[in-house]
Amino acid sequence: MTSALRRVSVEKATPGLELARPAMDKYGHTILPAGIELKEDHLRLLQGKEVWELLIEDSRVPDLVIKPLIKPEVQRDSIEAVRRLLTMKRDPNEKKDLAAPEMYGARLEVDRLTYAIVQSILKSPLGEPDLTGSATVEEFEFILPVQMTALAILLAREAGFPNSELINVGRAAMFQNIGYIWTPPHIWQNKDSLSPEDQKVFEKHPIHGYEALSKLDRMPPVVAQAVLQHHERWNGSGYPNGTKGWDISPIAQIIGIAETYYEARSARPNRKPYSPMDAFEKVMASAGELFDPELVQIFARRVPIYPSGVMVRLNTKHRGIITNVNIGHVGRPVVRICYDVLGNEVHPPINMDLSEPEHQFKLIEEILDL
Repeated sequence: MTSALRRVSVEKATPGLELARPAMDKYGHTILPAGIELKEDHLRLLQGKEVWELLIEDSRVPDLVIKPLIKPEVQRDSIEAVRRLLTMKRDPNEKKDLAAPEMYGARLEVDRLTYAIVQSILKSPLGEPDLTGSATVEEFEFILPVQMTALAILLAREAGFPNSELINVGRAAMFQNIGYIWTPPHIWQNKDSLSPEDQKVFEKHPIHGYEALSKLDRMPPVVAQAVLQHHERWNGSGYPNGTKGWDISPIAQIIGIAETYYEARSARPNRKPYSPMDAFEKVMASAGELFDPELVQIFARRVPIYPSGVMVRLNTKHRGIITNVNIGHVGRPVVRICYDVLGNEVHPPINMDLSEPEHQFKLIEEILDL
């Protein structure tokens, strides 16, 4: 089996396609092995397991390498560790003690996995961030912190944070919602449809998290501060304190940007996930209003609008597969043209670098397989 692969959503997949890599759910569990030829019952199984994306064999892109930022097993273990920690029910009025015996192990496991994520990113700085969100509303609060942690570390590295500080960025992202432990579950599990009274309770979770983390001897103050401020916004419209501008921790702003992107890419009770392009544009529209414009520009330079391996259609009606996201050239990837303007297959396919001057008027109109 060759290494040639292309991304296809389960929704767009058809019988006869061959898996280039194992089909996995968000927890890193293998649902189907690599090399299997998909049949109708396989597709039904994958939909039931809420698998979003497949990597399939495609001989037109034998040189395409899709390398994730973090290993699937690290992502799986991190999601389970976050779930274990956040579902520890506590009275909001009790002492917030993360050093208590029943919490100590869960907290240390999250910390250990955060370090593993940092090391994974340092070893593969050119890896692509996972651009998918949470496929289910129920798992949203456990999956997103892990995805956001990887993206936040990547953005912080791009912003010039020293490697020694990346662990604190990761901790703040992973522990951002630790205040949920002292928030009634029916509130944080239904945060999209809260009454005004419950909204006030919900908006206290950053304070709960800050108070708990501040009491830990070995937790750097910058982590607790970022957890306190991760819902604050550049124009002062955030909570819990309406902090604005440069008074907001840079780590908190980076986490906020990552959260905005992945929340848009996730299924919510009242809507379907945004497309990668629409989620990207939502973050870009927040520059100078919700987030520091310089940090948003760093996001734009480092996070591709279109992931590699997807089939796209250009405004010229050419269709092709993105083989290089061209980090630094926003929305101008290299597309391997597989079909001409009349829909005829191109043999052999040809590369078109949309960042080159001769292609400046060519634009991607649509992602076809996601």
